Order: sequence, then C-alpha cells, then structure tokens
Amino acid sequence: MSIASYRRKSSIQIRGVFGTSTSVYSDDHWVSSVTLENLKDRAVTIFGIYLQLGHHHYLDIQEFGEKPLILKPYESWHKEYGPVDFYAVNTRKISLEPLFTDHHVKKRLVLSVGEGKYVITEVPRPWEPVHDYFRNYMTVPVYPQATYYKGEALGSKALFVIDFIDGDGNSHPVPIYPDDGNKKFAQFSLTPDAIKSAAALKKYLQARKRSGKLKFHTFDVIDVADLRRDDDIYAKTDPIEAKAHSLFIYRVVAPAIMYYRKKLAQRKSKKGS
Repeated sequence: MSIASYRRKSSIQIRGVFGTSTSVYSDDHWVSSVTLENLKDRAVTIFGIYLQLGHHHYLDIQEFGEKPLILKPYESWHKEYGPVDFYAVNTRKISLEPLFTDHHVKKRLVLSVGEGKYVITEVPRPWEPVHDYFRNYMTVPVYPQATYYKGEALGSKALFVIDFIDGDGNSHPVPIYPDDGNKKFAQFSLTPDAIKSAAALKKYLQARKRSGKLKFHTFDVIDVADLRRDDDIYAKTDPIEAKAHSLFIYRVVAPAIMYYRKKLAQRKSKKGS
C-alpha cells in the first residue's frame, strides 16, 4: 500500500458547513441546514451532530440513535431543519440568542463518531453569483420564482388545479391551462365557460360526475391565483429585458465605472465630514 493510499484510508477527514435561520414563526435562531462531506477512502459512522457555540455550549442538532448515519467514502450528506419552539437545559429553558447573534462567538460543527468526538475544522466556501455582484455591479444574479402545489411546479400559465381524491384517499392533482379543452379528460372536454373561474369549473365537474363521466370519489378545485403570493411585488414593475454584453464591457468597462463611482463617493464623504 502506498503512502498516499494509506493516508486516504487512515484517520477521519470530514468537511462540513451549517446554515442558520430566523423566522416570524419562531423567537429563536435555529440550525436550518447541515452538509457533510467525507474526504477519505473509508466509511465513517456518525452517531450525532452538534453545534458548538463558544467554548462550552453544545447544541444537539440531530442524534441518530440506533440507526447511525453511515457516510460512505467521498460521499456527501445534506439535511434541512425547521424552526424550534425553544431550547432547554435539563428542566429549564435557555436562550441561545446571545451566542447566535454574537459574531465573536465561534461556532463549529462537532460530530459523535465511532472514534469519539470529531471537531470539523474544514469548512467549504461555496461560491454564489452575489459574491461577484459586489465586485462588479454588472453581474446579474437571477432567481426563479415558481408556484407549487403539493411539491409540483405549475408554471405561469396554470389557471386551476383539480385535486382528485380516489376511494383510498390518495390525491391526484391535475393542473388546468388555458388550452386544455380537449386534452385532460377522455370522456368530456373543458369548455371556455367552464374555466372562467374556480366556481364555474367546480360546478361543471360536478355535473360531469352526476352524469357518470367522472369516476373519482371526490375532488376540489384550487384557484392558482390564490396560491401565488398576495404581495406580488413583481406584478407592480415592468419586466427587464436581459441583454448580452461583451466580455470587454463586463471585465474592463464596468469595473472602471464602479471604481470611479466609489472614489467619487469617498470624496463627497470627506467634503461632508
């Protein structure tokens, strides 16, 4: 066995990163995500994941009990977590906000593994487009916005969702679009009047059910407009047309303009002070 191969198979080397979140639904910060990556050519058994805050506070993120997490060679593992009600020590509540919000308090992941305690010191530094934006304002991070129903994206042209329920209680959602007249059902068509509103569609389907052309046990009609955000800020502004600029404009001209504006702002700041 070569030295390089021995090093890959000996000891443990895990890289990890965590994310924290806040919400109007919770008074406390919480660990919202954990990502672990096994960097060795050997499996690692993980019994628990903890967040060390400062020197002596260990927040239990997840204990695996009798079914430990087996991280295979070079395997990655990711999990999302929801908000908490509160934190507790023995029989008393404890607030971790002073530790979460203090940037001077060191926070790091600690794992309970077969060999004992393992402190993660290697933290991946994922890249995001917004990092380039702060160096060059011509960078445009674009974020998709979608409307979902029971985990399925509907698309911008969806009008309604018919949620059919069979005799076993299973849900079968069917999205309805403007040109779906003859496409969705073999026994009947959807008329233009039927898809004018959710109420009209529901009434139309109830009539088809009474005539025996609709076999599902029950159904509900959901107006997709109700699923979309009420405070739709995007509907209040005109869309931007994306334009492709040359590499010279992006790499040379844009940074030069950005540099000039920063210098101009610094001069104005000095004059005002």
